Amino acid sequence: MQDLTINELIKPDDATLHFTPYGLSTNGVMKPEASLKYLQGMITRSDLNKNVPESTKSLFDRLRTLYLYGLFEYGCFTLVHNLMFTILENALSEKFLEWSNLCIELEKAGSYCKYPINNYFDVYDKMRFSKRKNEWKLRDHPEFDGSFKSLIDWARKKGFLKGQRNRIVEDVIIKIRNNSSHPYECTVVSPVDAARAINDIAEIINHLWGVETPGGRLYPSPLKRIVQVISEGTAGSSIGGIEDIDELNEEYASRCLIIKAVENVRFWSFWNLSEIHDLFQGNYEITDFPCMLIWGPGNLEETKKVLIENGYHWCEDQVDYIDRIFLIRTYNNNIDFPIDHKNSMTIGEDKRDGEWYMIKADYPSDAMIHVSLSFQNKDHSDIGRCKICGVETLGFNMSWEEAQKKITMRNP
Repeated sequence: MQDLTINELIKPDDATLHFTPYGLSTNGVMKPEASLKYLQGMITRSDLNKNVPESTKSLFDRLRTLYLYGLFEYGCFTLVHNLMFTILENALSEKFLEWSNLCIELEKAGSYCKYPINNYFDVYDKMRFSKRKNEWKLRDHPEFDGSFKSLIDWARKKGFLKGQRNRIVEDVIIKIRNNSSHPYECTVVSPVDAARAINDIAEIINHLWGVETPGGRLYPSPLKRIVQVISEGTAGSSIGGIEDIDELNEEYASRCLIIKAVENVRFWSFWNLSEIHDLFQGNYEITDFPCMLIWGPGNLEETKKVLIENGYHWCEDQVDYIDRIFLIRTYNNNIDFPIDHKNSMTIGEDKRDGEWYMIKADYPSDAMIHVSLSFQNKDHSDIGRCKICGVETLGFNMSWEEAQKKITMRNP
């Protein structure tokens, strides 16, 4: 190995300086001070909450600091990226110990026993030995063997992890962690990918201890919904907050609907106001995030009157959109829009025929795409988890009555 001087060790790496807030620069490089600010900015929201065990926090903070040293050695980004997933393994093991209260229940051929533990090494050794000898298994989790994958499966079953799209992310995390622990080739990761790994793992760990991330990618905080007005006229259409109602005129607002939705709500298609109203009346999901009809349709004068009398008392609320359950009707090779299972009881009798799917998904569009593709491709599972679409099929080819019975069984 070539000897290096102090100045050589603290010389900024040109490869890092080419990464800018506007993308990869091919014409020049950033100043070191600006590059450090950029790197810090990418991981500013990755703090772990106070409930996370100190051992996990220490390991996590160590890698976050190493990430900044990528300013001087580009290879640090790859090390941080690959090692970050082992921090999640540590966090899951800490959560397991917290859940078990340092004593796990085992079962074998109908017999049960309690096995005291001091740390996760005790769990790992016991479960790996038991698996080889086909002996004791973790009660209610017979497949648990102490591995990283079994920890994720355990956390899923206990409800510590959620989200259908997140299951795909978890599959990728397991592969990256295993490839990093048993490398067969040299890989290179950019500072952007390393920062995403830091932020994603921080979100997952914080969620394990009950804290969601505002604006997060995997475990976001509930979204705020506000009262808004959809208006349509001869000159066009618009969607805006109730504070904008005084700026509208008949040319743009001859007819209006009042809805409650997330800010900057987007509908799946360019429907006119009547079509949107009819879809709302059918309880169909036509936006990615939960949206509800409050009033309408009516003309501009009626809308203003309703808002003066009621609108300013319609409060904002918050909604969680992960792991929702949708019903989708298929009939004569047609597919209806998804319906949230909570609203399915009010479906008109003329809309109850056909065959029904029950899908757990984060977005109604994911559920609808899965049902559509399952007609064409056998790789899309009929029941259980679909690893392609990021949804879980809870039932299919059901009558409306069977679907309602299944809902009742899930929510007695």
